[in-house]
Amino acid sequence: MGVRHERLLALLAARGGASVADLAAQLGVSAVSVRADLRALADARRLVRTPGGAALPSDPAELVRPGDVVFLDDLPAVAASLRGGITVATASLAAAEALRRAPGVTLVLSGGTYDQASGLLLDPLSGPAFGGLRADLAILGCHGFVPGGAVTGAHPGAAALWRRMAGAARCRALVVAPEAAGREGPVPLCPAREIDVVVRTQVSWVRPKG
Repeated sequence: MGVRHERLLALLAARGGASVADLAAQLGVSAVSVRADLRALADARRLVRTPGGAALPSDPAELVRPGDVVFLDDLPAVAASLRGGITVATASLAAAEALRRAPGVTLVLSGGTYDQASGLLLDPLSGPAFGGLRADLAILGCHGFVPGGAVTGAHPGAAALWRRMAGAARCRALVVAPEAAGREGPVPLCPAREIDVVVRTQVSWVRPKG
């Protein structure tokens, strides 16, 4: 990603959204150049287009496209918003329950032993979780997120599964609930720079755990 793309995303992060004209003035380039940048970044799922401009996504479902294969973390509220012509692979029973009657969604479960602490199916007997499946998008949760620092979790047993989903997806979207922002959890997951898009929410999308 180029320097101008990084500046454009920083402007959107600071403002929540902006018009093409405003971005062109701030970046010192033409509106034609800004529109080309927005198309490229939208294609990469780094932002969402709005009438006359763009914004950073506030709902992970905004990043999902028809035909996608999606890895989904233990985010049942996100699961409930997914619809239409996609395949969702998850180890979360709560997410699976939210999806099992969703129209147009093919549901894939990882298999394994149910872990009460994390709410996930872990350690499948037949091999790595989801086998060789790769995804267009991974929608991941976290216990803590520090920009420029690290993404962290709360459950050591679930870390390998999280990394498996992140590593096998073309785009990694991290859902950061208010209670996770600026917080450091006990389990390191990855450097923050390895996340492609951060979806900051005003409400908690993460199911509380003990």
